[in-house]
Amino acid sequence: MVSNLLGSEPLANCSRYSRQLKKYLNVPQPDIVKKYNSNMGGVDRLDQNINHHRIKIGGKKWYYPILTWLLDTAVQNSWQLHKKAGGRLSALDFRREIVCPILRSAAEVRKRNPSGPTVGIGRLANPGEEEVRYDCVGHFLIVKRNIRKLCSYEECKTKCQTYCEKCNRAICADHFKIFHTKF
Repeated sequence: MVSNLLGSEPLANCSRYSRQLKKYLNVPQPDIVKKYNSNMGGVDRLDQNINHHRIKIGGKKWYYPILTWLLDTAVQNSWQLHKKAGGRLSALDFRREIVCPILRSAAEVRKRNPSGPTVGIGRLANPGEEEVRYDCVGHFLIVKRNIRKLCSYEECKTKCQTYCEKCNRAICADHFKIFHTKF
């Protein structure tokens, strides 16, 4: 074992079972081994928690597993700090709170396919949009006079100039309240 903090001194005694003598013996134990054994549950717990929600990115590059492990470890450590600060989010919900805004901002910068149409399917193509749609905070109806788009309400087929300021979705004034209400 190697450490830049601890060495082998002071030696402590620990009890180990000997199969040959069929009894417990006192064995000298270096300080670094004693500290490792007393704190090793944290490392095991970290590995266990990371394996529950591991980032799954397949790639041919040798460094992808290293990058994803670093990200997983950073998120896990952040979640532990969140819990110590009194937060009540589960590990999965904490990851969602981090990832959804990133995906949402990435979805706004859409690229065109070689065939022409924009990437995305359906009227609610942005990841995490459902959480924003129903959060009931900061949704205001604004008018964009030079733009007409299909209403985002599923049952409406009209083109409108009114938008939800937060969702940035075209929505008729008649369907604004219904669109932001979860049934």
